[in-house]
Amino acid sequence: MSKVVILGAGLSGLIKLAHLRKGNEVVLLEKDNYGGLLRTEKINGFQFDRTGHLIHSLNKPFKDFLNAMNIEITEKKRNASIYFEDKYIPYPFQLNISYLRGELKHDIIDEVLKLDEEENTTGLDFINWVEKKFGKTLSHIFFIPYNRKLLKTDLKNISPSWFLRYMPVPNKMEIIKSLKKGNVEIGYNQVFYYPQAGNIQIIVDKMYELFKKHINLNTNIKSIDTEKKQVICDDVVYDYDRLISTIPFEEFLHLANEEHNYNIDHINVYDLNVGVKKGNFPYHWTYYPEEKYPFYRIGCFSNISENVSPKGKMSFYIETSYKDKLPDKDDILKSVESLGIFRADDIEVIDEEYLEYAYPIYNNDIKQLRAHQRSFEQKGITFFGRSGSHTYSSMADLF
Repeated sequence: MSKVVILGAGLSGLIKLAHLRKGNEVVLLEKDNYGGLLRTEKINGFQFDRTGHLIHSLNKPFKDFLNAMNIEITEKKRNASIYFEDKYIPYPFQLNISYLRGELKHDIIDEVLKLDEEENTTGLDFINWVEKKFGKTLSHIFFIPYNRKLLKTDLKNISPSWFLRYMPVPNKMEIIKSLKKGNVEIGYNQVFYYPQAGNIQIIVDKMYELFKKHINLNTNIKSIDTEKKQVICDDVVYDYDRLISTIPFEEFLHLANEEHNYNIDHINVYDLNVGVKKGNFPYHWTYYPEEKYPFYRIGCFSNISENVSPKGKMSFYIETSYKDKLPDKDDILKSVESLGIFRADDIEVIDEEYLEYAYPIYNNDIKQLRAHQRSFEQKGITFFGRSGSHTYSSMADLF
């Protein structure tokens, strides 16, 4: 029987625990009293997830898992948009250019007709890649400003590989045909799923209850000795044959006193949750690429589930990314109010959440990072989940 230690009690760590608990001696260590980001705050009848944690894809293993946990879900047809030049444009932007003003529309079509779809785009940075795929106009009014706002990073230092599976890349004829009729039936999340109970935390709550004898919460890890295969905590040392880390890769390297000469980059997200008496927002979520709006996305919990807000009221999540400087709550609320989504006088509840390591960034050093991760395999260490493996992924990818 192998000794397995898992670091981090978010969904990634819990999934590994579920798979390995039989036939192994497994312990899961978590520094807080609750792990991960699948959390829901309940305030005055409003339920706020830590941003829009939706189930965007549902493969068979994930579906089987939800059935085994007796978690009922509901399917929703995506209703998403992009707010550009004072107009809501259906998602995806690249197949709804018919909504744009004439000058932009004509420039985009002229450029799309000249695209070489057979051109090799391997190894290009983000900016060059989107220009090759969509032309300069479409890139510079949406893809570049939106991702610059989201990633807070020089996009010439970003590889497009981090998002390729999540971005619809239609061919030129599909873009041209969409001039007559916008096409929103594309993308990996044409439909999405959400627990009928009304919050995302139910998924991990049920796992905590089932596996609690294996989970040690509020455990402070002082260091990791990768040679002796030990995790040293305040008052106990855990020996392991196999170590699975789902904590942020940067934190693991620090605990293991492991040096590296490459840049590990990520962004944090400021999640401003707002409950209001009434609001005006028909979408599940909307993207905001323009610089004058400090946030990159607004989503509406109460449009996703009728069980997350008091009857007749609405609840929203407003996402703003940051690295060093914290976003300004008042500026964000004023900007939302200017859009007519809700009025300040109608706000009943405000909940602020700071989500560290929200998105890994695939910078120019990503190959060195991956090589370093692989070097730990011979020491019985693997990395799993978005933070642990520094990989942009969805919940379904864990199964």
